[in-house]
Amino acid sequence: MLPESQEPRTSAGRTALIGEICEILAGKGHPVLSKQAIANLVSDGMPAAVRGRFDVDACTSWYIARLRTSTKRKETETGEGQTISFDTELTRLTKAKADNEEMTAAERNGTVIHIRDYEMEVSKWAQVTKSNLLNLPGRLAQRMFDLTAGEQKALIVAAAKAAMIDTTKIHVVGELPTPSRKRRQAKA
Repeated sequence: MLPESQEPRTSAGRTALIGEICEILAGKGHPVLSKQAIANLVSDGMPAAVRGRFDVDACTSWYIARLRTSTKRKETETGEGQTISFDTELTRLTKAKADNEEMTAAERNGTVIHIRDYEMEVSKWAQVTKSNLLNLPGRLAQRMFDLTAGEQKALIVAAAKAAMIDTTKIHVVGELPTPSRKRRQAKA
């Protein structure tokens, strides 16, 4: 067995273990590629290891060609060896910024509300509905003694419908004050 300092040579050139090829392909002063990145590169066509060793010259040539092609296509590579297109990422970023601007403008115009405001309004509606329904027995109890079963049922249904109609008169979420209305109200 050869000492670590004397690497075996093949007819193709110098060979390296996976850890070494991670460092060699990354280049001096750059973060070392991961073993997963090397596996991804091999699956993309980089010359595979023979008996656990990579042909440094073949792998380096293949990797340089890949980088040149990526540069022509305006692509870059993640630390895991996956290719990302600059144009695709720029499009994604532009769309995200536009979506953010639309949401901000919609919020300013009052067409979109914060979830906390919505939750507060729904909570109010639920409390009024609960209160209206829980008050039914007390309101109806005295009136039900002399009624038949059918009349009692009709009275309960009518009272429940009336209670539900009352809940529709609660402040509607779509009528929440917009920031501009809040400012006008504050100035008044």
